[in-house]
Amino acid sequence: MSKTIDVRLLGKDYRVACEPAEREALQAAVAFLEDKFREAGEKAPNSARAGGERAAVMMALNIAHELLAMKKYTGKCCNGS
Repeated sequence: MSKTIDVRLLGKDYRVACEPAEREALQAAVAFLEDKFREAGEKAPNSARAGGERAAVMMALNIAHELLAMKKYTGKCCNGS
């Protein structure tokens, strides 16, 4: 089986290196990002929707913030704090 997978984000196709065992997780990540982009697009004015690169950077920043907040919260919970 091929070690790449074709995905579509923001209307563009990408070929991504991916082990067969990780395909389902990658496809879930793509669906998650598409939902996040759609949510952001619904909230943004029309002029902001045109800036795909800026939207991608802001979305990455928001997701990173959420991830770090979850790690911090999980660490506190698991350490008995």
